[in-house]
Amino acid sequence: MSVDRRQLGILALVALVGVGACILMFWITALGPGVHGIDSITYVKTAQSLIAGNGFFARGQPMTHFPPGYPLLLAAAALFLEGNVLQAGRLLSVLLY
Repeated sequence: MSVDRRQLGILALVALVGVGACILMFWITALGPGVHGIDSITYVKTAQSLIAGNGFFARGQPMTHFPPGYPLLLAAAALFLEGNVLQAGRLLSVLLY
């Protein structure tokens, strides 16, 4: 399979734009990921509860109305950031962007 120089150039340009977008997103969210609204607060509180070992609870109530995937992902990312769920949300936003 041969790849010509033009395809490599396009691939390099797309990669450069992607890296630039990630850097810009990281710079824009310097003050945090921007948590507001009941959904965001519930996800953050549930991730904090998971890290503390209390399960899927938010503000003392079982989290049954929201999907569990994002709080799990937040809690897993926060384990690498010393339990800081907000910074984990920021990093996930940048990487998933």
